[in-house]
Amino acid sequence: MGAQPKRKRTAAASRGRDPPMRTTFGWWLRSGIGFLLCIIFFVPFVVADGKVFPGLLFPYLTAKILAFRVLVEVAAGLYLLLALHDPQYRPRASGLKYAASAFVAWGAIAVFRSIDPVKSFWSNVERMDGYLTLLHLFAYFVIVGCFITAEKRWTQFLQVSLFASTLMGIYGVLQAVGVFQISPLSFSRVDGTFGNPAFLAVYLLFGIFIALFLLALENKAYAVRWTYGGSIAVQSVALYFTQTRGTILGLLVGLIVAAAFIAWRARTPELRFLRRASWCALATVGFVVLAFLAVRELPVIQKSETLRRIAAISLQHSTVQPRLRAWGIVWQAFLERPVLGWGQETFDSVANKFFDQPMDEVDAWYDRAHSQFLDWLVAGGLPMLALYAALFVLAGWSFAFSSLAVPARAALLGLLAAYVFNNLVTFDGIFSAMYFWLVLAFADSLSSSRPVPLLQRASAISASGMAVAAPVVAVVVGCGVWMLNAPGYVRAQELLSILSNEPQEHVVTCSRAAVVAAC
Repeated sequence: MGAQPKRKRTAAASRGRDPPMRTTFGWWLRSGIGFLLCIIFFVPFVVADGKVFPGLLFPYLTAKILAFRVLVEVAAGLYLLLALHDPQYRPRASGLKYAASAFVAWGAIAVFRSIDPVKSFWSNVERMDGYLTLLHLFAYFVIVGCFITAEKRWTQFLQVSLFASTLMGIYGVLQAVGVFQISPLSFSRVDGTFGNPAFLAVYLLFGIFIALFLLALENKAYAVRWTYGGSIAVQSVALYFTQTRGTILGLLVGLIVAAAFIAWRARTPELRFLRRASWCALATVGFVVLAFLAVRELPVIQKSETLRRIAAISLQHSTVQPRLRAWGIVWQAFLERPVLGWGQETFDSVANKFFDQPMDEVDAWYDRAHSQFLDWLVAGGLPMLALYAALFVLAGWSFAFSSLAVPARAALLGLLAAYVFNNLVTFDGIFSAMYFWLVLAFADSLSSSRPVPLLQRASAISASGMAVAAPVVAVVVGCGVWMLNAPGYVRAQELLSILSNEPQEHVVTCSRAAVVAAC
């Protein structure tokens, strides 16, 4: 990747593009888009607790999603102007883009046929994860894929991402040693600025594998390689202290897949040592897993909260039983509506219909299936699940058969495997979903693509045309930002104001019910 991974041909030559138009207007557009895309990586640090940012009902989530949406909306407006101004930034056709477009289109059909279309589109203040957020994620995918690829800035872009996730990892480690406070609902589990250890864990999972990927690309600068190694170490320690079993095991699965790919594909003499190391790593992992199963009841294991949680995994465990019940609900829901599904954000209604026992488990909230794959099955039926799985398959195919070096391809395939395992037993947060669409955009940049005739035939708009288009786009974006985000922001503030008059323990136990009733 010089700025991006080496290919057999340069990006411009392989795609038949001319050098970008270097006008002052174009420079401002490119600079604005690049700045906004980089700022998005730092949105996870936003906490709306009334100290730095205005207080909202769900301080660790609501402000993050609103900030992400606004940044994407503004970036979309600038990108539209840039695409009109310079044809080389316009989308190109590929199998992955078609699959992603079909996934989002089927989601629209599912929303239209939802049992609660309004909630499926808008979601609620607690989750803010309806179809509107999916549209923003898809827009992010298109903008990042087209802009960063045309600019040939993938390495620098991922380095900014890694810088942000490393800072979060450091913050998590400082939480673990008591320098910073862990949020009240996370107890002793490190949660960063996410307010949920599981959300922090999968965020760090992406950061670790991105660092591994960048490390695999770096061949000469030892100081840089040590920096990447330090980032991996810091994020791994923070991930350990989240005590999130699914993500920690997902990391292990991803490393096994990466090592297996290297052992299989590293045939050249210069990779002989790495190949042998991969075989040794696979044997070591197998031995450690068997040894852990044999000694998991020993005091040395039980003294570690993380290891004790992993050792306690069983079908009878108190955290597993609610998942199994939720998955049973999914099966019944699928049998009743197998094709169109029930719509996004309707799992609580589905659970109320099919779950005939009291939902009185501690911390068991049946508004998610606790499996992202099953959540999409409920939301959009079998077609949406198939399209979601196709995104992983197509991305994996692009990585496996790209011209990247074997270690770099192994890191990317390991990331997909780790994320698949994680999503089998939990659901996405906004930034794990964002990173997934980022990975899809990078996979798309490595795949073969071709111009879209309708888009490419349209010539660049003249300066006079841009003078008309820019104010129109500015007005549309401004109205969109206000209409799509202001109601949620106001509602979150109002609910916080209502609940702030209640005793603190009452706020904690009743906030979910208040949100459901109000939204």
